[in-house]
Amino acid sequence: MFYQLNWPTDGKYAECYPENPAYVYDGVERCPFCQRIVEGKHWAHPRTLRITNSRYADFLFTTPYPAVSERFKRLYEASGLTGILSFDPIENYRLRKNAPDSPRYFTIKSIRSKMKIDYTHSDITWLSPHEHRCDLCDPFGRCISDIKKSTLYDSNYDGSDVFRLYETGDATYLSEDFVKFVKENHLTNLGLRPLPDMQQRIIIR
Repeated sequence: MFYQLNWPTDGKYAECYPENPAYVYDGVERCPFCQRIVEGKHWAHPRTLRITNSRYADFLFTTPYPAVSERFKRLYEASGLTGILSFDPIENYRLRKNAPDSPRYFTIKSIRSKMKIDYTHSDITWLSPHEHRCDLCDPFGRCISDIKKSTLYDSNYDGSDVFRLYETGDATYLSEDFVKFVKENHLTNLGLRPLPDMQQRIIIR
């Protein structure tokens, strides 16, 4: 079973936002088949993160990145889980007045899997067709608007616990072992959408 990382919306923990960010195309990932860019621009250094309140968690959410705590980083690196290629540090923090110091946070980069969506057994809403088409990153020549149900072909699954697909940009997918690891270590504020039923919402406290 797989899960898609999702932004918790119940407001229990702080949210975060890049403060006056600069975004660059340097090093962005491209589809190996058609060379089309398959991820958003990178948040350039030095980076400042605005955190909305002092209810700090191990996962803080912003667009397009989740920020993960140094505690998560340490536990993940000792866990034997796979898929995260790098932890990119956030250097500066803008906090509420009189708030205690926040944990140190990082953005992550995960592998790009060649697993593909099984469209026959999925329920997807599409935007209008466009000229580009690629068997790996854009097989129907359309952008996805909404996914109610998503099933993946697992023939190309390499066992990674954190990964992205060429077809779905920056969306991050997680294995059942990863979710178990989060629960066992009492890591906080992980939002999930289980596959195949993408209309469900789960929040791990």
